[in-house]
Amino acid sequence: MRVIDNITMAPIKLRGRSRADAEAQAQSLLESVGIPEKARAGPYELSGGRRQRVAIARAWAMEPSLMLFDEPTSAPDPEMCEEVMNVIRPVHEERGMAMIVVTHEIGFAKAVADRAIMMERGRIVEEGPPRQFFTAPRMERMQRFLRAIIND
Repeated sequence: MRVIDNITMAPIKLRGRSRADAEAQAQSLLESVGIPEKARAGPYELSGGRRQRVAIARAWAMEPSLMLFDEPTSAPDPEMCEEVMNVIRPVHEERGMAMIVVTHEIGFAKAVADRAIMMERGRIVEEGPPRQFFTAPRMERMQRFLRAIIND
């Protein structure tokens, strides 16, 4: 399926949008994620980072009030973390969309978070603004975690 078809399928089939409206929205979303020239590309023509951008645009096409990102920087490509951050941050800032990002990438979390939470076994271990969370955690469990990362 071409990128444009991938992004427009749900708005057309589930929201009843016209193809023309859905394609105009998809093109705008592709501009937002920095790959407007890939609208007619197939998946085999896209890098991992570009596929991730298409997935983000496809989700945004449904105009959700909240986005959940589960390890959006988990791809093996080291440039992917910065690429994803450069896509997610402007949408949050420009559209004010609420986002929950689950990540093990501490640098990514520091850069994009308004609030950080560490969970263990389904319970919140530490939470707070990123500056305090990463530099002066209150809970001993979080302190141990940060020491382990710093010493690696």
